[in-house]
Amino acid sequence: MSVLNGRLSPRESAKYVVTNSSGQIKLSEEGVQKAARLMLDAIRSGAYSEHSYSAIDVHPQNADRSAVDWIFLVDTINFSFWSEKSHFQVTFQGKKYTGYLAACACINRALEEGKAVTNADHMERITEDDMREIFRADDGFTLASFCCYY
Repeated sequence: MSVLNGRLSPRESAKYVVTNSSGQIKLSEEGVQKAARLMLDAIRSGAYSEHSYSAIDVHPQNADRSAVDWIFLVDTINFSFWSEKSHFQVTFQGKKYTGYLAACACINRALEEGKAVTNADHMERITEDDMREIFRADDGFTLASFCCYY
């Protein structure tokens, strides 16, 4: 039996989210097609490969359970860091990150600070104050204020 039995494909997942979002989320077919063409071109040209993900310094460098937990958390919160109105910026290990990479940097910073943010038990009990501390930006802007701003 396949692990994927009963699971939705990315396309089906996106359709489900859009259909059940009360109109708050829209999916641009043109945007999806454009993104797919860009990825296909990058793969064909060699600009993107299976090694591209780990080449990003704030991504996990090991293929183990901790990487799976990290990816799950980052994929869960990723939508929160894409905004045209605000640039979420974080400095981590002397390097500045924005948007998605800033979210990754926040997770890594929290792990370095001893916070078990990728642990499911921790996620279940996380508080708004914890979120403010973990997702603090260089300018004092936090994920909590970001979520309430929109």
